[in-house]
Amino acid sequence: MAQIVQSCDSCDATVLAEVDQTVIDGDLRWYVSLRCPNCGSAVEFDDIGLPPDEIRESLIQCDGRWDLHLERMPGDAASISQVLRSALGWSLSDSLSRLKAGTVRIYSGTRVECEWLKVRLRDVAVSSKVVRSAVHA
Repeated sequence: MAQIVQSCDSCDATVLAEVDQTVIDGDLRWYVSLRCPNCGSAVEFDDIGLPPDEIRESLIQCDGRWDLHLERMPGDAASISQVLRSALGWSLSDSLSRLKAGTVRIYSGTRVECEWLKVRLRDVAVSSKVVRSAVHA
């Protein structure tokens, strides 16, 4: 589990918070959990979607960077583009430019993010695989 430095809301002490990602019912989720060793205050919160940059970078530092590769370039770029736009909030031009570039790698991020996208692409009959990135965190 990855960690980030936070300030306790109750006493302002510096606290190491645990952060993680998961997929529940098809939704990408992230969460933060902390317990202050100074005052005992405990806080947990979570959200749906991509986590904030600080949390995401901590997850990548902990588990490495992962890539999502198309196993073959399918003829239906529109379906792939729609998944990328819906899941990641990319613009139409961003998603299509990734596909037109002819690259096999269409996304790089956390392992959980790549596995989540792989399932979403499989739902539109697109075959892909998740591999550890050659680019380190």
